[in-house]
Amino acid sequence: MKLPTITRYVYYLSIALIILALGLNIMFLYNDFYKTVAQVEIVYMLSSQVSFEVVDINLWNDIEKNIEYKKTSALGTDELLRNPFSGFDIAIEEE
Repeated sequence: MKLPTITRYVYYLSIALIILALGLNIMFLYNDFYKTVAQVEIVYMLSSQVSFEVVDINLWNDIEKNIEYKKTSALGTDELLRNPFSGFDIAIEEE
């Protein structure tokens, strides 16, 4: 039995909409349920590995100050540097 043209188009359109709805449903379930469950598992595993040791805040601040001190430049921009290859002093120029 051959279907009329309009009925055929309605049939194909219906099949396409059902496939689209199934695809969107799978995407929704993946994003909102599967990923959430995976994130909960990760948080649960990480919470079992939390350290319960007390941190010495003074020592932490000293270490942080030392790290910040090491990050700062020892020479200012107006100071002279000795060039080991020429024996002359050159000024540092900002770019």
